[in-house]
Amino acid sequence: MKIVALIICFFAALLPNVSNAQNNAPQPPTTVNVEAKVTSDTISLAEYAGEYKITAGDFDKLNIVLKHGKLIGSIEGQGESELEPTDKKDIFVITNYQAPLEFFRDENGKLKKLRFSVSGQDFEAER
Repeated sequence: MKIVALIICFFAALLPNVSNAQNNAPQPPTTVNVEAKVTSDTISLAEYAGEYKITAGDFDKLNIVLKHGKLIGSIEGQGESELEPTDKKDIFVITNYQAPLEFFRDENGKLKKLRFSVSGQDFEAER
């Protein structure tokens, strides 16, 4: 009986050390919730997505879609290019051409048209 009590006391004395060892064990790195930022950026970029009718020139329309959190612009037969945001609101860079693309808003703040230049040609498109 004394041996059993001694063994129980021995293990009881070890238990706090085991839980302390678990507390001192390396913890997995803290994860950062990037989803909130992506969601916020995605929502603001989604505003620009849509179909824009090109008012003059050889092309009919410019389609802008949100794909994997990035704006992608495409003109039928011309391929597609990412529209990279700049530090200025409503101004993007067409990455394949390193050309600026600017959106314009109406008096209520809604997007109404855009303008861009590629290879010396100016384009304007209405939503």
